Amino acid sequence: MDLKDWVKAARKHKGWTQLELGEAIGRGKANVGHWENGKHLPPIKMLARISEETGYPLPDLGGVPPTPPAPKSEPPAPPPRFADNHMLTPEQWEQFQAFSIAATSDEKKAIIERYESLKKIAAQVYGVNQGEKK
Repeated sequence: MDLKDWVKAARKHKGWTQLELGEAIGRGKANVGHWENGKHLPPIKMLARISEETGYPLPDLGGVPPTPPAPKSEPPAPPPRFADNHMLTPEQWEQFQAFSIAATSDEKKAIIERYESLKKIAAQVYGVNQGEKK
């Protein structure tokens, strides 16, 4: 398979337009079009990037066996910041995510009410709202 055919096959494998592939790899639609019609050859780095983005195996480049793209890992979402600017630890964030998926709305309401109640008690005991400790 020629490189121009491979670029097109990789793009179609993902169901993308030339513009969408170009955006995914940081190039323009014109670059992708030139590669697909054989006007220019894509740089080796772009072949790897196209393969990574589309999940399409790298082409055989004359005796060098193709290598599958490395699995793409998404960076973890940052823990949320609440109105009072408290942050959750990674363990708390994991528990929060699991709870958000599994809990019913009544359970969520009960936990939120308990949290608000504990905040009020802490404010009274530690003078958080007054800016001084008792």
